[in-house]
This record gives sequence, C-alpha cells and structure tokens, in this order.
Amino acid sequence: MTPDNKGQPLDGYCRDQRVVAVSPNTLYAHLCVIAMGLRGMQVEENARRLLASLRAWKNRWRSFEKFGVLGTHLKNAQQSYSESDKLFEKAHDTLQGVLGAGTGDPALENVQGTLALSAESERQEKR
Repeated sequence: MTPDNKGQPLDGYCRDQRVVAVSPNTLYAHLCVIAMGLRGMQVEENARRLLASLRAWKNRWRSFEKFGVLGTHLKNAQQSYSESDKLFEKAHDTLQGVLGAGTGDPALENVQGTLALSAESERQEKR
C-alpha cells in the first residue's frame, strides 16, 4: 500500500497495468491457481466436444428408427402374401373341382376346352 515515486498507491498502479504483484512466498500459490484455471478451461473444452459428438450420434440414431417402421411393413407384407397365397390355393382347388380335373367325365372336359378356347380368343382380340 506504499505509494510509488509519483505518489500513487502501488496496488492501484499494478491493477491499472494489469500486473499481479506477488512476493516470493505467494508466487507459487498464484502459479498453482493459474494452472488449475487452465486445466478447468481444458476440461470445459473437452466437455463441449463430447457434447457435440453425442448430439451428432443422437441425430444419426434417429435415422435408425426408420428400421422399426420398415420391419413392420415387411412383416405386414409377408402376412398379406401368405394370406393371398392361401386364398389363391383355395380358389385353384375350387376351380379344379368345378372343372373336374382328372374325373374322366367327357362333359366336364368339354367345358374345360371351351373355357380355354374362349380365354385364348379374348387375348387375341385384345392384340
């Protein structure tokens, strides 16, 4: 608190010049405080980088949520296909029963031939 040669108090002059006045006894303590502050700043920067990285992963993870929807659609499509296949088999068996496949009945065989001819003539007309 002693004044300098211009009559100003020494601590005010040091603050104005942004100088920390230390004695040999307090120099080590001031250096430790500075080192701890720098380490704290480094930890803070690493935490920011980690948080940014986690946010990027979160955004990437959202794109994988679509796989659940896709799986549901595929499961529904597979079920629909299985049901349609069963219905087709039933319809095929019913048609075979109506047409009398392999019964040896000439009247039914004549109906089968007539149906085949009419279907073929319709195809030719469309061309």
